[in-house]
Amino acid sequence: MSKEGQLPRITPEEAAAKIREGALVVDIRSQAEYRGGHIGGALSLPPERHREKLPDNAAPCLIFYCSGGKRTAQAEAALAELGRGRECYILEGGLQAWKAAGLPIIAEHAAPDIMR
Repeated sequence: MSKEGQLPRITPEEAAAKIREGALVVDIRSQAEYRGGHIGGALSLPPERHREKLPDNAAPCLIFYCSGGKRTAQAEAALAELGRGRECYILEGGLQAWKAAGLPIIAEHAAPDIMR
């Protein structure tokens, strides 16, 4: 961490490399946004849960992201506290930058309505 409550930024390509090494990505968007598309293996941590404690077995490296980076910047102090004692980053540009870099996402599709 650079300054108290500030987390370093990481590019999508750097994040992908850290994920391959075992980093945990943490999606701080709403549950609905998460279901609409997220980075594979991401932990969903919507705004109402930003002050909760992560599981003790959470990875030693965390990468936080939102849609475009604004919400992670706004929640930075809380996220830095949440990740205390771990290597933590903010994904620069959020999920939009991840997709623009051609990296994969996972979308949970609702079951189609049955027409009667």
